[in-house]
Amino acid sequence: MSTISDESYDFLFRVFQSRQPTKNLSKTPHRLDEFPIEFRICELQGVENFIGINHDDDEPQQPLSFFHTKLPTMTRTVWLPIREILLQERGFCLSSLLSDMDVSEEEHEPILQEIASVARLAGTSRFPIIVVLLQATLVVVEQSEVDETHEVIESHEDDQLLDMIMRESESKSIPATKSSIEALEKVRFQHGSESAGECMICTQEFQTGLELACMPCSHVYHEECIVQWLETSHFCPLCRYTMPHM
Repeated sequence: MSTISDESYDFLFRVFQSRQPTKNLSKTPHRLDEFPIEFRICELQGVENFIGINHDDDEPQQPLSFFHTKLPTMTRTVWLPIREILLQERGFCLSSLLSDMDVSEEEHEPILQEIASVARLAGTSRFPIIVVLLQATLVVVEQSEVDETHEVIESHEDDQLLDMIMRESESKSIPATKSSIEALEKVRFQHGSESAGECMICTQEFQTGLELACMPCSHVYHEECIVQWLETSHFCPLCRYTMPHM
């Protein structure tokens, strides 16, 4: 028999201006006073399986097995009046868009402020503003017998169940310690290396020679992306490696 003993939900966003125009974006009908914004909605979902749960924080228990999946990134591009983006009209349209993407209302204000800040720095440039919305869910499953492991993992591969878990997860995240974040190794990305070719947080491809931050589990990310992530969660976004936490 198996039961869901714990669920955690992490949310992270990143806003930046693209260094190049999005393909076919210029052909989209728009007014001269409008600015393009591209939303990228990413979801990471994971399941950890344990035989019994050890609640002793001094001796963390290793999971019997771990299953994770990165769902396809959904994109949505809109043209909005610059007044709306700069929040001169209180950002009602942007807030409505975020609600349509299932972003909780408490997250709206910091996202809107960051979009406005990037738009101010953009000046006359009309390269799109990219808004990455990353949602990560971890489900901890407690099992009574080892033989049930594969059955548990397969049952959680069902998209409908994973979607239900995503909606119901509301646990607060715990940040990694400042010292562990500052101690992250810096590496230079080289094409052909074993590392993934893109940052799994912002979905941007790595450029050759770019300095990246490497987690102790060997997964690499843009430094600003992983630092922002670890300031709200002490888990690696990909493998859930546990960083020292507060």
